Amino acid sequence: MRKVLVTGASSGIGRATARAFAELGDTVAVHYATDRRGAEHTRSELPGEGHTIVSGDIGDPTQARNLVERAVSALGSLDVLVNNAALGRVSNVAPPRDSLPHLACHDN
Repeated sequence: MRKVLVTGASSGIGRATARAFAELGDTVAVHYATDRRGAEHTRSELPGEGHTIVSGDIGDPTQARNLVERAVSALGSLDVLVNNAALGRVSNVAPPRDSLPHLACHDN
């Protein structure tokens, strides 16, 4: 049984990754940056016992170090790190139509 820290595990791919490790019998530290409810939901879905939740901004070196230390403290050790956390931005701004000539549609 491995001890696994999955960053960004409050939803999406991170949640699925945490679940996959737990289904293999591993104990998981579920990381979140801002979505504690999502992290709690992830942990509640994991089979097995001993899973924990850790939080912190992995973009901040001090917080990243602290969250790893909290995971190690809760799990006893750490065998696997899955660095899944990411920040995505959505933009409503499209490029000008004439900048995409290969996508232009012409009426005949």
